[in-house]
Amino acid sequence: KMTDKQISIYSILFALLAEVLLVFIIYLNPYKIASIFPQQTHVLINGSLNGLSATFLLIAIIFIKNKKVFLHKLFIGFAIIASALFLISYIIYHMSKGHTVFTNLEYRTIYLIILGTHLVTSFISLPLIFTTTIFGLFNKLTSHKKLATVTFALWEYVSITGVIIVYFLLELNK
Repeated sequence: KMTDKQISIYSILFALLAEVLLVFIIYLNPYKIASIFPQQTHVLINGSLNGLSATFLLIAIIFIKNKKVFLHKLFIGFAIIASALFLISYIIYHMSKGHTVFTNLEYRTIYLIILGTHLVTSFISLPLIFTTTIFGLFNKLTSHKKLATVTFALWEYVSITGVIIVYFLLELNK
């Protein structure tokens, strides 16, 4: 039987390993792949998956506040799937397109602030998402509830700012 501390440590280590791999793939990988979709389609897919994640999270919160545990778990599962599909799509996008440079000087500062907070929050939220989810799956509800509020806020922020970056700010970069 794993303790809360062991669950936390393993979740954090797994998340950190995933994050190092993501940084390598997106920023340091010298190998590129052929695009699967036209760039605009891929951007639309990424933004939509982020939007779905944000929506599923909100629905999950409404369900748990109404003590509908099964539906809460179901929609958290949907949010995890949407976020995982986003990460896969994001990796594929960056492996084919490379790093995005925002050249619109009028909105560059706003873009960099939102992108910076998005990236920092995503790196913080990934281990929290893993840990909070594992606590829930192992029915360690006291520990789950302690992390869930913070995890929700950060995960929701990442999902919403992902939509803002893709649908609004990157459109200004054309």
